[in-house]
Amino acid sequence: MSSSPNSVPASKNLPTLPFIPQREYNIQHTVIQEAPARASIVLWNLIDFAHVNWVHRKLYKYCKVLTESGHVTLLEYGVRFFFFLRVPLSFPVLMWHEYTPPYRVQHLSRSPWGGYTRVDVQLEEFQKDGKTHTRLTHAFYSSVPNFLLPFKSLFHRYLETWSARVWDEDYAMILRRQKALDCGFKDHPLDVTVRSVEGF
Repeated sequence: MSSSPNSVPASKNLPTLPFIPQREYNIQHTVIQEAPARASIVLWNLIDFAHVNWVHRKLYKYCKVLTESGHVTLLEYGVRFFFFLRVPLSFPVLMWHEYTPPYRVQHLSRSPWGGYTRVDVQLEEFQKDGKTHTRLTHAFYSSVPNFLLPFKSLFHRYLETWSARVWDEDYAMILRRQKALDCGFKDHPLDVTVRSVEGF
């Protein structure tokens, strides 16, 4: 394993995403987003964990890479679940993150109170006005206590609001990167390495 400051702990024993039976999920939601950029650039954004510590500070207190093996990464996030209240309160959340070439990302998060949320992200390139665009389809599957199911519509609104906030911040990064590459700039080797251990 490399000893560079950008390397992350590697594990040969890190499993793939834990399997949670579909019947365990009682909330399903889909969010579709589009960007005027190539799928490779959108994918770069999805697997660059380091930027979370700087770009998404309103939603996350921190993002830490605990270990990785192949395309699977185990992370810990400090999630500001109550971001809409603007209170400095966060909760630790474990996430299994798996990239499946060429353009699929799945992640499974375990909340502090034991529930799970699985997200399956599919990327698809298409042409629009003579330019390459990418469509992201996020399929959310969540498990919440049964007594909260009467508030199911609020969970759907929450997922929409959360996704819109993250996307607004990521969208600007994606456009800047696409523009820079279109202008002929080349990546520095460190810029194509997932700098997972930056931050705090």
